[in-house]
Parts: sequence; C-alpha cells; structure tokens
Amino acid sequence: MIDSFHLKDCLSFDELDIEFDKGLVVFSGPSGAGKSIFFDAMLDCFAHKQSHAKLCEAVISDHDMKSESFLFDDEFIIKKIQNEKTRYFLNNQNISKKELQKITKNFVRSLDHKSNDEFTNKNLLLFLDKICSKNDSDFLSIKEQFETNFDNLSKKTQELKEIDQDEELLEEKKEFLQFEIEQISSCNPKIGEIEELKELKKRFISKEKIESSIKDTQIVFANFHKIDTMLSKMSVDGEFFAQTTQKLQSIVDEFESSFENLSDKEIEQTIDRIENLSKLEKKYGSLEEAIKQKEKKEIELEKLENISFEKAILQKNIKKLTLIVDDLCQELTAKRESSVKQFVFIIQNYLDKLYLGGLDLKIKPKLMDKTGANEIVLFLNNTKLEDISSGELNRVKLALLAGKAGYDITYKASLFLDEIDANLSGKESEALAILLKELSQHYQIFAISHHPQLSSMAHQHILVYKQNETSYIKELSYEQRVQEIARIVSGENITIEAKKLATKLLRQQ
Repeated sequence: MIDSFHLKDCLSFDELDIEFDKGLVVFSGPSGAGKSIFFDAMLDCFAHKQSHAKLCEAVISDHDMKSESFLFDDEFIIKKIQNEKTRYFLNNQNISKKELQKITKNFVRSLDHKSNDEFTNKNLLLFLDKICSKNDSDFLSIKEQFETNFDNLSKKTQELKEIDQDEELLEEKKEFLQFEIEQISSCNPKIGEIEELKELKKRFISKEKIESSIKDTQIVFANFHKIDTMLSKMSVDGEFFAQTTQKLQSIVDEFESSFENLSDKEIEQTIDRIENLSKLEKKYGSLEEAIKQKEKKEIELEKLENISFEKAILQKNIKKLTLIVDDLCQELTAKRESSVKQFVFIIQNYLDKLYLGGLDLKIKPKLMDKTGANEIVLFLNNTKLEDISSGELNRVKLALLAGKAGYDITYKASLFLDEIDANLSGKESEALAILLKELSQHYQIFAISHHPQLSSMAHQHILVYKQNETSYIKELSYEQRVQEIARIVSGENITIEAKKLATKLLRQQ
C-alpha cells in the first residue's frame, strides 16, 4: 500500500505531506480545487502519468513487487524529481521510467478508459480457469499437461525449423567443417610441442657460430698434451686438468653429434612445422584449444551428416505431440465452456447491484498458444465492450475485480478511480460505493467523488480545497465530513436538510 505521499511545486500546490489509511480513501472538494492535479502527481510518481510536479515522493509497504535489478525492503521509497529533465529513484537509486512502469504495473492500477488490462484474454482466462478448477478436480492437471506438452511441441517445432534452414546450407557447412578439421589434423599438434621446436630452432640459428668457435679452438685442443707434459715436469698432479679436458671434449662431441644426422631438409621441415603450428596457435589461442575445437567440429560434422535421420525422428515426435496437445486443448475448451454460465452469473451478480444488465461471454477459437486455443469475448447487451460507454466499462471492470476477489485472484495493489461515479444517479452511486467498500478489503482504493454516497463510505475522507489560488488537502474529522458531505448535497449554501442527510449517511456505515 501507499503509506504516505509528499508533493512539491505542482501547479496550484506549493508543498504538502499526507499519510494514507488502508481501504477506501476518498477525495472530494469543489470543482477546480486540484483533485485531478493531485491524482496525476501521485500516478506520475510511479511513471504512470505526466504531471507538472517538481518533486513527488511515495512511501510503500505491504507489496509484492519484484525486480531482477532492485532489492525491495518491506518498506521503500519511490521519488520523482523534475529539473531540466525528469529523474526517478527507488530508495535513492536511479531507475529508468520504463523500468519503474514495469515494476509498478500491477501495484498501481488506474481504472480509466485507457486501462483495459482486466479484459485481456490472459486475465479473463485466468478467472475462467480458476472457476473451472473449483468445479473440476481434474482441470489443473489437464491444464498442466497441456502447458508441458505445448512447450515441448514448440521446442521441437523450432528445432525442425532450424534443421530445415540448416539443410539449405548443409553442404557449405560440411565443406567448411571438413576443411577446418583437416587443417588441424594435418598438423597433428601435440601439447607443448611448439615450445620444444622453437628451442631447437634457436640451436639451428646458433649452429654456424658455435661450429666456427669450435674450429677456432681446435689448436688449443691439439696442444692439451703439452700442458700435461708441463705439469708433469713441475711435479704437479695433472689429473684435474685431464678431467677438465675430457669434459670439454665431451661437450663439443655431444653438440656435433646432435646435428650429425640432421640434414638441411629436415631442418627446413622443422621450421615449416613451427610456422604451421604457430598459425594454429594464433587462430585458436593455443594448441590445446585447437585440439578441443577439432573434436567439437568433428561432433558437429557428424551431427550434420546424420541430420536426415534426426529430422525423421523429430517429425515423428512432432506428429505424436501434436495429437496429444490437440486432445488436451479440446479437453480444456470443453471444461471452460462448461463454466461459462457460472462466470457470467458471478459477474452479472455484481453488475445487477450496479444496475447494469445483459452480460454475455463467448469463447471463440484462436491460434493455439500456451493458454490454449480460446479467445474470451465479453458483450454487454450484445455490444462488444470496446463500443460501450466509459461509465459502463468502468462498472464492468469493478465487477470483474470483485468477482476475481471472491476467487482469491487479487494483487497487493492501489487502485485509482477518478470520478468513477460521475453521471450516475443516486441509486447507482450508492450501489457503486457499496461495491468499492467491499473491494477495499482486498485493495487500497483512491477515489475522487462528487457524490455523497461514496464519500460517506470512505475509511479516510480527504478534502482538496483552494485558498488564494493555492491548493491544499486535509484529512477530515467526523464533524468536518458531515460539513463536506452536506456541501456535496446542497452546494456552497449548506442547508439543515443536507446536514441531516450527511449525518444519516455517515451513521449508516
């Protein structure tokens, strides 16, 4: 519910704060006092309407709003600030207008001629199905089976569509995959191989320099025996020198033997392999990834080569699922049709109280979707709802809300009704007020009224008035309500009879 509202700099309003009760909250006041301006500002705070408010702020509690982008506390604040541009905030966190509208769509509901959510096929089916489930213990099971099988059928139909599209490019895809697999296979890469080959390449490059150095030292090796003779004459043990000489000769011999059997052609092949492996490494990021991609492409190629077989199996499954879904859909339709009379009876019962008759409901076939193949069409006195008056349409909406509330189809929402009792007789206005009071057990309802009946039934009565061209609001006490309702009855010149009627209306509540 909306606990409180703060408004600043909005046309004739300077600044105000108001706290709201649960249930039915009615606004009244002389024409031009600013009631609709105030309503528009409240709806603007939730991005559902535009107003001239520079600042509006609402405190929310007892809600069931959800969002993947925002975390909701039990109580939170929504704020709109208008400077050079309009900005919205949820608990001081920036939020786009579109996202705020989406989040608050079911929380704030304005019952005007532009808002026809109650008459969408989805919402009408929701109510009809609720009635069906009360009447038939098997209904929910059948509906669940239908939805599951329909989802499965949709998935497989999409798979078949993709296969049909793939078939057009099948040969081209196969050739491309075969080329890439062959490119990797021809190299037959091994993890860590390229590092070893690069090290060998370094040795190739340094071979000539090392061989030149070895040649330059041959004269030294040839004269090692003279050093040994010298050490012997000096009576010095030459064993250490002999070991060193042998070690040096061993290193030289090992180097020469490592290249002894390696031809120039083999060296060239090694360099070419390094180049090919480097290309794979550059393309796939690493040789390990190239090996993984080869395996993945082989699986994809095998799948493409088996596509005809898979397509035949898929077509068979689709045919089988289509029969199941059609049978379940027909069952759903039959059960829904059996509950149409009760649907009409429930809503007509409320419409009778509102002095409106002639409701009818027809189930028409439509293209099948997850809800079935039924389109719900409502008529009032053989006229489609889009062709009836706004006053009649609003009463049908309220009857639907009341009917659904009886089946626990409600939302934690605040309803906004701007002069919903306009152009109604006293009898009709009283019936509407009684229904709204009943509905207020399930919703917080904000209503602008020019009739004494609705004002007298309010749980909270708020007066909107003007002084010196500035608009104000205030919650009325019992005595002030008597005065305001009497003004509604008799005009600015309040009569004793009007006061008596106002007192009587309030005492009846």
